[in-house]
Amino acid sequence: VTDPDAVSYPMNEQEAKERWRRRIKYDLLVLKGDDTEGQEAREKLLRRYESFSKRMVQTDADELLEIFLTAVTSSYDPHTTYMSPSSLENFRIQMRLNLEGIGAALQVIDGYTQVSKIIPGGAADRHGKLQPEDRIVSVGQGEDGEMVDVVDMKLGDVVKLIRGDAGTVVRLGVNPTGSTETRTYSITRAKIELK
Repeated sequence: VTDPDAVSYPMNEQEAKERWRRRIKYDLLVLKGDDTEGQEAREKLLRRYESFSKRMVQTDADELLEIFLTAVTSSYDPHTTYMSPSSLENFRIQMRLNLEGIGAALQVIDGYTQVSKIIPGGAADRHGKLQPEDRIVSVGQGEDGEMVDVVDMKLGDVVKLIRGDAGTVVRLGVNPTGSTETRTYSITRAKIELK
């Protein structure tokens, strides 16, 4: 059973371990179905579970409170939820269809913050150097602020470092696609209209 809502809590530690064994076996079989086998499949699965473990450890008090209160409120009314300050800010950005930042969609892959999309007309698009699949490894504020290492940092925290007031500068330490050399890009944040 892969749907967490359709399964009950394990009766004991042995049953919990057996469920994990089955879950890992299932994930390996899914990878095998995608033509990934042997050591490559094991390494991919290991990276996936290490990433999951890091995300769980990085859960902060606001996120934990949001998870708990949303569970409580939605048990009374499925349309009621609690938003932490960061979730509320993201919700407001979606509602007003604009934000102040560089105009890049980000995702985390194997602990690295990777650019998934450049928003047309945004600051990064006008800058011209940042490309999809580039990895952001550090972020600095202004022209001379300290570069903060963001490898294995929670995506929300990386986004907070990159977003900022229009007209201010953010410096990104970037590993371009296919390169291990880190380049520094200075991008002036702007107001970005979202479609």
